[in-house]
Amino acid sequence: MAIIDMDAMRDADENPVVWSSFQTDIFKQVETTKDNLIIEAVAGSGKSTTIVAALELIPQTESSIFVAFNKSIADDLAGKVPFHVEARTLHSVGYQIL
Repeated sequence: MAIIDMDAMRDADENPVVWSSFQTDIFKQVETTKDNLIIEAVAGSGKSTTIVAALELIPQTESSIFVAFNKSIADDLAGKVPFHVEARTLHSVGYQIL
């Protein structure tokens, strides 16, 4: 299990990140389950930020994928996710299966 101090995380301006109770619940689920998780929330609520932070909790020995709606989002996320996580579109995942 990865040991990440979520309270010590900083934003792009080096300010401490303050996580909501919903976000900390997501972090707890990522740390304690191997089940797939679905995060539902309104636009602009911090889903991507939360998921990118939660990916740091997944052991580097585990393979993971962050599926995005479109290529520009997947490309942007590819530069933010840990090296052991793929950021791809749902279309590219489906096409690979064919």
